[in-house]
Amino acid sequence: MRKLSRRDFFKASGLALAGLAAPDIPGGMTGGLSDEEWAFIQPRAAAQHTLGRITVTTPVRAEVGLNKEVVEWLAPETIIPLFEVIEGPGNNPRNFKWYRVENGFVYSSTVQPVQPYHLPDIRTDAGEWGFWAEIVVPHTFARLRPNGRLADGESVYHYSSVHHVVDVDEDVDGNVWYKLFDEAPEEPPESGWTVFPWVVARHMRPLTEDEFEPIVVTSGSPDKTLEIDLANQELFCYENGQEVFSTMCSSGGEGFGTPRGEHHVVLKQPARHMYGDENLADPNFFDLPGVPWTTFFTTLGHAIHGTYWHSDYGRVRSHGCVNVSSEAAKWIYRWTGPRAPYESDFVPGNKQNGTPIVVF
Repeated sequence: MRKLSRRDFFKASGLALAGLAAPDIPGGMTGGLSDEEWAFIQPRAAAQHTLGRITVTTPVRAEVGLNKEVVEWLAPETIIPLFEVIEGPGNNPRNFKWYRVENGFVYSSTVQPVQPYHLPDIRTDAGEWGFWAEIVVPHTFARLRPNGRLADGESVYHYSSVHHVVDVDEDVDGNVWYKLFDEAPEEPPESGWTVFPWVVARHMRPLTEDEFEPIVVTSGSPDKTLEIDLANQELFCYENGQEVFSTMCSSGGEGFGTPRGEHHVVLKQPARHMYGDENLADPNFFDLPGVPWTTFFTTLGHAIHGTYWHSDYGRVRSHGCVNVSSEAAKWIYRWTGPRAPYESDFVPGNKQNGTPIVVF
């Protein structure tokens, strides 16, 4: 994941969303929000279709199929309506999902589905500990202060990422802003701000305590085991030997293998800022704030977690972690032990309370 300049970002996203024009720089601001950000959160009839956020440069083809004519190229951060799901062969042997879009068809591996926007409840007080919230728009810029002006190099937060809100403030125009805790080091690789950014409240949905309650499918206190099949890139959850959940996943790629063997949950975090130690020019560099619903199973940092930077499940491609959809990661987070209370940034596990995880 690399930072985009403001101009490149809005060139991709602003022109695609509801026909909005990309604002000039540094103008086009309404109460500190860009024209695109302001328009997206205004009251309006909810769209009935799902949106898609393009994660990397993606071809639109005239027909379903990798060898079909390319009619258009979509830049990263482009937002498009997804009208229909169609099956067809792709470059991932376990993923047959394509989307019908305005000008043709796109393969799903580079599209993050985004559910229709509904104005979330707005909290005006963070309380003593704060609260958890998730991004509910395709992407939003984080500011250094409430109502702050945008600048090149500032980070973008993406749909389904989760963050710990520690303060709430209101700007002179009446917009509510959330201040987010960020666990990244004070001096990250190369450049960039890291600590306590602000995001406009209308772009985030506060999570409830009910969403942290443990999940038990069968009755009683079942014996739970989670298994990860590396050969088939699948994850299974069992209660008393009965399968209760499964999903496709993406484990570690070449040079970053996911460790086989018998493990257990060693740490759980609703959100984790994951970043690489390499410099920005290294192809393996990554900087991923708010990685959602992270369940660690080794002390070296291997985890099952939600993923907003691709939808390419079914084949290896990670830096050693096990990528699943954010929805699947949330289910796994709640289902595995130890129990994770709402007001906690991290919960350690051990062999007694951590759900066994077998990787084979």
